Amino acid sequence: MNTSLKQIIQQKPIIMKTFNNWINCLNRLVNKQKFLIFILAILFFSTFGNRVYSQTYGNVYAGTWYDPGGTGNYADNSNYIYTFAASSNQCVKIVFSSFETENNYDYLFMGTAANGTGGTQYMGTTSPGTIYGGCGSVYYAKFTSDGSVTKPGWVATFSYINCASAPTSISASVNPICSGNSTTLTANGGNSGDGTMRWYAGGCASGASIGSGTSINVSPTSTTTYYARYESPACGSTTGCASITVTVTPNANAGTVTAGTTPQCIGQTTTYTVAGV
Repeated sequence: MNTSLKQIIQQKPIIMKTFNNWINCLNRLVNKQKFLIFILAILFFSTFGNRVYSQTYGNVYAGTWYDPGGTGNYADNSNYIYTFAASSNQCVKIVFSSFETENNYDYLFMGTAANGTGGTQYMGTTSPGTIYGGCGSVYYAKFTSDGSVTKPGWVATFSYINCASAPTSISASVNPICSGNSTTLTANGGNSGDGTMRWYAGGCASGASIGSGTSINVSPTSTTTYYARYESPACGSTTGCASITVTVTPNANAGTVTAGTTPQCIGQTTTYTVAGV
């Protein structure tokens, strides 16, 4: 056996040990990579797997509000919070034209809580219909879905309307009027807040209302004060009244006319008396 071959045989254990060390290093490296991937996966899903997505609709005039899926079905594991921020003298008005979620599993909460929960819960095909936020307040909605079965969600329009405020004046088409005649009263100014204008005679909200709407026709037999205000507004509170007094002037009687002397001849004078006017 030559010297070179003998040296290789003598070094075989060292070569094998070195090879095994490389294999062990590679195994440890692979295991570390797997462990690192595992840790990254945990961090990703803990950060994004249950992430709450937020969207704010500022004080714009109007818009369309869709579920997270837009015109299609929403996704599994949705978690969204929507904010409708009204100015100090307005309310948000939301009108749903369609609504469908997975019953008992996918929920829409609507209310004044900042996290979107604690409000009224809607699911299935029970539509919220028309909803108003409070005057000058922020209104929230939260939508959550589970991990299976999706539905079309909803389509709604939203707008910001002015809070209710009292009418500033009332005008009359004729004032004063003769007894037996009529006049049209019209309330001016103020905001309805999507409430109803109610009219009263004799006092603000005194007795039963005599009519509703911006204008009414009245035929008082004596001088009367009329009042108008907005009641039961969806945005804001019932307002104060504006008023107007309609003056009724009594009709003149026909009366009678009598002559001082009768019969009268040509060239004579006499005194005529009018009575009962």
